[in-house]
Amino acid sequence: MDLIRHNINKVSTAVQLRLDVAHSPSIPEDVRVRLIKLAGGRINQDGILTIEAKRHRTQARNRDDARVKLIECKRPAHPPVIARQTHAI
Repeated sequence: MDLIRHNINKVSTAVQLRLDVAHSPSIPEDVRVRLIKLAGGRINQDGILTIEAKRHRTQARNRDDARVKLIECKRPAHPPVIARQTHAI
């Protein structure tokens, strides 16, 4: 009986974050190509990247987790930033 009572009040807190990689004007073409290759099974044939987050008990924390996962997914697709040398005057 105790198990049944715990399952009655469960609420879905999972989050799906979707990004239209193929058509987003804010993603440069070279990054888009690398991101599509890196995303693997998380991107569908229409170019929509789907990230799921469901490890936390609240939807707000899962939203934050999904954003972090998106950043982690996009980071390797961006070219490395080359530091410029500064000239002393």
